[in-house]
Order: sequence, then C-alpha cells, then structure tokens
Amino acid sequence: MKTSTRNCFHGVISQIDELNGVYQIAVQQHDFIVYSHISPHAFARLQPKIGNMAIVMIKASAVSLMAEITPFRLSAENVLLGTIDAVERGAVNNIVLISLKNGENAVATITLDSSEHLDVHAGEEIYAVFNASNTILGLV
Repeated sequence: MKTSTRNCFHGVISQIDELNGVYQIAVQQHDFIVYSHISPHAFARLQPKIGNMAIVMIKASAVSLMAEITPFRLSAENVLLGTIDAVERGAVNNIVLISLKNGENAVATITLDSSEHLDVHAGEEIYAVFNASNTILGLV
C-alpha cells in the first residue's frame, strides 16, 4: 500500500462498540491497542468484524506530543508512550520520530515553537496523543 500517511498501525480488530451513532473499532497488535472512530456509512461499507486484519492510519500533523500527562486525564482515545529517536528540523515544522513501547513507530509533525516549548530531544520519553476521530480505518 502506498500512502502519504506517516503513521500506519496494523493489527486485528478486537472490539467494536457503537457510541451514539459512531462506531469505535479497537485494532490490537499483541497488548497494543489503537482506536478508530468510523461513521455508520463507513461501517456499512466496510462491514468490520472482530478478527479482521486492519490498519489504522493517522497523519503526522494530527499527532500531539506531551512530555508529561499527569495530573491530567485526557479525552483522546489514543495515548501512546514512546522514546524520541530523532528530530528532523525544518524551516517551519519539525518531524519527530518516536519508538513506541510496543516496538511500533510513530511520527509527529509539530511547529518550531512547540519543539522549543517541549524541548524535544532524542532519547527522551514522550507521549504521542491523537483522537480516534482523526484516524482512517482500512481492512485487509
């Protein structure tokens, strides 16, 4: 598959819940779960079932980074802990490459101001945070 989406998480659908007209799909790889929200129209077209192989895609610009979360509780369904591998510096934005605790990788595109404010550096722990509603679900 060729895509411009920098974050692609593969796994098996482990749970499907209807939440006020939106479907929440849990895609699991070992003990790692990523959540995706899809519309009733998409649900009818895809017809996802528990056990289906799936991919959850999220654009790097939709991933927020947090150096620490406590004492907050977040509304985002996806909060993934990892370590910064590298920061690719750009003229307007920086691209932050992250190794997640489960062995997967994530990428976030953040502004230069955010990079300075968070003081992002290779080797530091960071949370990659994104809403399930910002994802695209694909079935294999």
